[in-house]
Amino acid sequence: MKISTYLLISVALLILIGCSGDDDASPDFPPELLEVKAELETRYDQMNADLLTRVNFFAQVGIDTAEVRNHLAELYEATDFVTNFAHVDSEGILQLIEPEQYYGSQGADISDQDHVIEAFSIREPVLSNVFTAVEGYRAVVCIHPIVLDEQILGTLNALFLPEELLGQIIIPLTEGEDIEIWAMENTGYILFDEDSEEIGLNLFSDPLYEDFPELLEAGNLIATEMEGETPILFSNPAP
Repeated sequence: MKISTYLLISVALLILIGCSGDDDASPDFPPELLEVKAELETRYDQMNADLLTRVNFFAQVGIDTAEVRNHLAELYEATDFVTNFAHVDSEGILQLIEPEQYYGSQGADISDQDHVIEAFSIREPVLSNVFTAVEGYRAVVCIHPIVLDEQILGTLNALFLPEELLGQIIIPLTEGEDIEIWAMENTGYILFDEDSEEIGLNLFSDPLYEDFPELLEAGNLIATEMEGETPILFSNPAP
């Protein structure tokens, strides 16, 4: 039997806080969790700033294919967690991708993806939930629309694996320490867990968790609250 306290901060909300620049971290959270929050914000903010610089550039001069590809390559070289950067045209076609290993996905029509539809509609940056990308893996995408004279020219996109970004930050902080940091999307999708086999499961629907009602209750708090804490009693379920 094990009693744990889950300190709840939604990773999706952490990233959105990073976009908005707000910093209302609770002093009651342990320093490791605050370090994860701060590092996530720093890395995500830098990526967003780099994307915005390019978006503003192309919003002024228009789209030139060679120029866009050069900027995508520069963006990729400047980050250690984004798997690829892409330009999507005004019709929702994935026109250009860097690095080269993803060239095979160029030309794919992604106009029916919910986050693409949203970005084109509101003409503001959008961060998706985890989804299956045309590149063939589960990922999250940050989309920045390019708008010139009220006309949308397309978007610049950054695709990344949340478990890799979180692992780069969390593992060095918790390795050998008596603390475990676990991350969940507000849909219940598990973004990071020390047990890698649980990454990608859904807390609310996977049979693995059905015998742990307190964990499910904690998951509901994560999905609906900005921050908080709750004790959870773990015991072996009855046969």
